[in-house]
Amino acid sequence: MSLTSNDLFKAIGSPLKSAYSWGAIHSNGNVILRVWQDEAKRDKESGQYMYRLTCYKKQDNPNLFQYKERKDHISLIRAGAPGFMIIHISDKPKEICGSRTIKQCDNKILEIDRIIKIEDDETGNNFWGLAKRTPIDIPTDYSTLWT
Repeated sequence: MSLTSNDLFKAIGSPLKSAYSWGAIHSNGNVILRVWQDEAKRDKESGQYMYRLTCYKKQDNPNLFQYKERKDHISLIRAGAPGFMIIHISDKPKEICGSRTIKQCDNKILEIDRIIKIEDDETGNNFWGLAKRTPIDIPTDYSTLWT
């Protein structure tokens, strides 16, 4: 994909509030989140892939605007707003919840089936988004994505 992550969010009609935002809300109410490719795992029961949405134990800083923004986005999805994830590849893969920059983003969007909470020793109690099985290809005419 030739667009940067920030430009992709803008092209699909969901401009980020800041270059450092973790997601955005489209005018139609869809919530689109940035997620990391290397922070995915398969749910044992459903076989669906799930992606880490929060990292509270390592990044529990409510003063960061991204933290509040992600919390608000998760609340909207849990309340029924359609949720989607764009997978990003990090310049520092496997650095869980660390400071990263985006190497590239995928040309597919994953629809969130549901959000679950999982506790683990390394990162604490966090939210994960379970992806529906079939990704949505991002059309080359980006404006047609949500029609």
